[in-house]
Order: sequence, then C-alpha cells, then structure tokens
Amino acid sequence: MQFTHSFLDEDLNPIDADAPVAEGTDYIEISNHASEQYNGIYYRVEDWNGFPHFAKEDRSAHLFHLESGGGYWQLDYREQDGTRDYYDGGYNSGGEDYMTDLIG
Repeated sequence: MQFTHSFLDEDLNPIDADAPVAEGTDYIEISNHASEQYNGIYYRVEDWNGFPHFAKEDRSAHLFHLESGGGYWQLDYREQDGTRDYYDGGYNSGGEDYMTDLIG
C-alpha cells in the first residue's frame, strides 16, 4: 500500500505533493492496496476523536486515527464516529507524531 498526500489550494489543485504530512493536509491518496475498494483519494473531513479523519468522496471508506494504546491509523468501509475499532482495510501504528507515522 502506498500513500500520497498534498495540500490543496482554494480551487482544489495540488500545491506540493512532496510536502511532509502535517495538520494542514487536505487529502491522502492510497494506491496499491490489496483490496481495490480502498484505493483512491481520501479528503480531510470532520475530525474524529480530536484527530484528522479522511474519507473517500462518497464516504465508502475512511482513514482515521483511533487513540488506543499509542494509537493506530485504521482503514475501514463502515460509517461510524471514529470510536469503533474497525480496520477491515488494515491499520498502522500511530505513535506520538501520528501524521508522520501515517506515511512513514
């Protein structure tokens, strides 16, 4: 699985695809996932649990941080509020610098 991220300008055009992931990240693209349903662009939407939450435009998949024993980035298809330990699409440890660990 590969992550690409970027900042978007007011017209939703990428500004710098090589910028480090940070609080202002507007979208993340997932590619090469074993399950095709998880590939695509995830836009930053409402925060879940005080952390950034990214969802596909049709909300068919979500990438979110669940603070549980150090935290985990989780990928799942179910609509929820971010408090459920769902990770059908996989997970990655979150750590203190959770945004960097997402693509690190």
